Amino acid sequence: MLQLARALWRELERPAPAGRLYAEAAAHLLAVHLVRCYAIAPHGDAGLAAAPPPAGLSARRLETALEYIDTHLGEELTLEAVARQVGYSPYHFARLFRRATGESLHQLVLRERIALARRLLSETELPLARVATECGFAHQSHLSRVFRQELGHTPRAERREGWGET
Repeated sequence: MLQLARALWRELERPAPAGRLYAEAAAHLLAVHLVRCYAIAPHGDAGLAAAPPPAGLSARRLETALEYIDTHLGEELTLEAVARQVGYSPYHFARLFRRATGESLHQLVLRERIALARRLLSETELPLARVATECGFAHQSHLSRVFRQELGHTPRAERREGWGET
């Protein structure tokens, strides 16, 4: 647990906007795990009393959240800010969002930022540093690192080889 807490702290200290979102999402998932596994039920047994699983976000609230994300994709997005748009606490929103989409907010934001970067690389001649900032990455090397991790190549190679084209 101590190692996990230290890893979360390091993510929060990173200058990358996605680092904070990732750390917030991980902290909420950790909290859910701790409550589910170690909370004491009213009758004294370990674990929570069986409760029906929460329903996912309504279509309207999910659309509101996705529109907010799309509008602010190039900015620092936080779980708290997105949750506030739909009127939920960050903890509750994180659970409902994952249930509705099958992925965490951090995963969706990263996927959308990569998709935007791929479009900008194929449709414009913007310098890579500008593409990075337009897509919400902290800097060009952050964009390159994420590209390499997620796609197996660099943004420069994406532009040169046209991997984004179908």
